[in-house]
Amino acid sequence: VCSHLIRLERGIQLEFYNDGETDIDCIFELHGNKIFLQVERSEREVNKDLKKTSNIIRKIKDKNDLKNYYPVSVVYDLDEIRIYNLSNGQIGVAIPTHYFLSLI
Repeated sequence: VCSHLIRLERGIQLEFYNDGETDIDCIFELHGNKIFLQVERSEREVNKDLKKTSNIIRKIKDKNDLKNYYPVSVVYDLDEIRIYNLSNGQIGVAIPTHYFLSLI
């Protein structure tokens, strides 16, 4: 999924995050929003990964006073878009891989 974003030739610049505990597969800007993208094979890990991603976003926002950061999980075996209410008021989104690739 992250490789596909690079090949789109839309000037998308990917960033990566790894603090030793949590890693974010890729981070990019889209229409003024920063997307923290986790790529999953199965829906089992989505909620846990979105919560971890949300915590990373909170740390970054606290340091930089930035807005418009979103945790998104792209999931191979998912059939529909799902919204997750995360513990800190953040909303996470899980999107089937085929939807995400057709939307981006």
